[in-house]
Amino acid sequence: MAKTDTDIRSKLAEYEGIIRMLTTKLEEAVGEIERLRAEGGAHAALRDVYLDRDLPEALRVKAATAALPHETPRLTPAAEPIIPLAELVTQRGCARTSLRVSPSRLCVIQARLMARGSTCWPSQRAMATTATTTPSG
Repeated sequence: MAKTDTDIRSKLAEYEGIIRMLTTKLEEAVGEIERLRAEGGAHAALRDVYLDRDLPEALRVKAATAALPHETPRLTPAAEPIIPLAELVTQRGCARTSLRVSPSRLCVIQARLMARGSTCWPSQRAMATTATTTPSG
């Protein structure tokens, strides 16, 4: 089966039409890419998608999920340093006499702190002075 000249010309015209259509689509896509770049990039494109009520809801949800980290700051817990109680009492200037601890209990507390390697008071003499001035209650 030999193809006639008219068959070849009709196929050529069909292919040229397809090429014109694809060229037009490509130019539209390039124009859309340039528009998106000018408007703010990927984030702006995601916003356009999730705000477009004509698009399917599943697509809008995916776009909103992808855009969310760029629109709101990530919440992170604030790390506060752990300060030992003895140091906290010293920092805040709490008077040792206001603790209202009996002298015997004060000795136990001081011994436990010393066993842990932390010192609440500079010396045993300071502890004895504090213990004698602490009102028992």
